[in-house]
Amino acid sequence: MPAAPDSRCDQRHVHQDHIVVGVIDRPFAVLGTPEHTVRWAEPEALDRLNLPEDTRVLAGELFEMIDRVAAVRPRPAVDEDLAAELLRRQEEDQAVRLVPAAERTPELMERWRAVDEANTAWLRELIAARGWPGEARVGRQAAGAAWLLAQHADRQPDFQQECLKLLSAAVTAGDADPQHGALLEDRVRIAQGQQQIFGTQLTQGPDGALVPYPIRDLDGVEALRAAWGFQPLETYIEQVAAGVGA
Repeated sequence: MPAAPDSRCDQRHVHQDHIVVGVIDRPFAVLGTPEHTVRWAEPEALDRLNLPEDTRVLAGELFEMIDRVAAVRPRPAVDEDLAAELLRRQEEDQAVRLVPAAERTPELMERWRAVDEANTAWLRELIAARGWPGEARVGRQAAGAAWLLAQHADRQPDFQQECLKLLSAAVTAGDADPQHGALLEDRVRIAQGQQQIFGTQLTQGPDGALVPYPIRDLDGVEALRAAWGFQPLETYIEQVAAGVGA
């Protein structure tokens, strides 16, 4: 747009403004400090903010652009066969895990290992051929089963990390449950010897009670859990210890 002389140019000139929208690839693990002070602004607040008029106009255009880009699109028909297979494998995964600890024989533990390895190998082939099975393709329940198989792919940490990247992208696109992404983020971090973010991964303390693995921001974890829809950490630990929602 044409501009009068100002502090940066002593003659008439042209301003060329750019609008940039960025999407982070790991929405669960935002790090760093912004170069400039930033905060959220709703479209209705633009008229009340102390902004240059051209910035106000550009911001209004940006909000309209976001709405157009993020508009709900028709979803393809669910792949019922793939969804059924994911749910079948989830059922098998849970069958070995829900056996009480006192009844876990060596034969059961070998079965557990075999189930996980078979599911991981199958999921790897599926992703290589067709990409991540999100909610649009297999429905919400079966998409949750895909996350569960990735969550239990601990014997192949490189593949599990690849799943995290794909699941993170699905969360950003609205094609996966954000809590599933948060759970897998913590799982991968603990496997890599890092501190977790949400406190979802537990271990036994010296007294045998369940405690979280080290948390990156212990003081802020409860607010973060609430923002992502998790119950308080103490309640979560109690439920896992009781075998509910583990």
